[in-house]
Amino acid sequence: MEIPKGTIFGLLGPNGAGKTTIIRMMVGLMSLTEGEILINSYDITSQFEQAIGQVGAIVENPELYKFLTGYDNLLHFSRMHPDVQRERIREVVSLVGLDDRIHDKVKTYSLGMRQRLGLAQALLHRPSVIILDEPTNGLDPAGIRELRDHLRFLAKSEGITVVVSSHLLSEMELMCDQVGILQHGKLIGLHSMGELISNDLTGQIVLFDVEPIAEAEQLLVQQKIPFVLNHLSVQLNLSREQIAQLNDLFVNHDFKVYGIRTLSKTLEDTFLEMTGGSSHV
Repeated sequence: MEIPKGTIFGLLGPNGAGKTTIIRMMVGLMSLTEGEILINSYDITSQFEQAIGQVGAIVENPELYKFLTGYDNLLHFSRMHPDVQRERIREVVSLVGLDDRIHDKVKTYSLGMRQRLGLAQALLHRPSVIILDEPTNGLDPAGIRELRDHLRFLAKSEGITVVVSSHLLSEMELMCDQVGILQHGKLIGLHSMGELISNDLTGQIVLFDVEPIAEAEQLLVQQKIPFVLNHLSVQLNLSREQIAQLNDLFVNHDFKVYGIRTLSKTLEDTFLEMTGGSSHV
C-alpha cells in the first residue's frame, strides 16, 4: 500500500487483525516478516536512521514523566534531537492547544491532555509522518473530538501524513481520508473513505415501490435477483448502474414504479460485508 503525503490514513480492523504489528514494523520495533517499508524513500531496514528520522510516533500510550511539567517533558525530549530549539517547543505547544496548561505538572493532566502532550512530543523534530496506535483508547467523547480536530489540522496545515490504527468504525469515518482494511493479518481492502461511505464497493440498499407487487416478486424470482419484502416495496442491494437496469426491467414489463428510494448503509454494515461479518469490531 502507498500512503499519500498530507492525508490521514487509517488501519482498520478487529482486535488481533495485525494493526499494531504493522505499526511496530513501521517504527522498527519488530523485524519485517517479508516485504519492505519505505518512509520518504528510505528503507526502514537498511536505512533505519534516515527513515525513522522522518517519523513521530505514539505506540499505545505516550510515556511521560508525570512529576515534571508538560514543558519540562518537551524540553527533555527535545535534547534527544539535534536542532530542536525552544521556539519549536512553543510552536508545538500551540499546535496541540496546551498553552494554558503547559507549565502544570503532567500528573494533573487529563488523559486527553496527556495524549496531546504526547502528540507535541512526537512533533518536536518536524516529522513528515505521524504514526498513532489506537490514539483514542480511554478518551471521553470531548477528548476524542479534540484529538481528531488536531490531527486534521496537522494534515491540512502542516502537510504531515498521519497513520492511525483503530477498531472504532465511527471514529475512522470522521477522521480518515483513506483506510486499509485488515483481517487475519492480511490487507483485504484499500479505499478512500468516500468510497466506503457512498457504498460504491458493496452496493446500496434500495426500495422499489412498484405495483402490482405480487407479480413484481415473481419477475424478480424468474430473473434470479435477490430481494426481500419491505411492507409494500421490494428491497434489494444494488449498485448505481443496477438500479437503472432494474427500473428499465419493471417499466418494460408494464409495471408501475411509483418510487425508488435508497436507505443509508452505515460504515459498520459495509465493513461487515467486506470481512464476511465473522469478526467482532
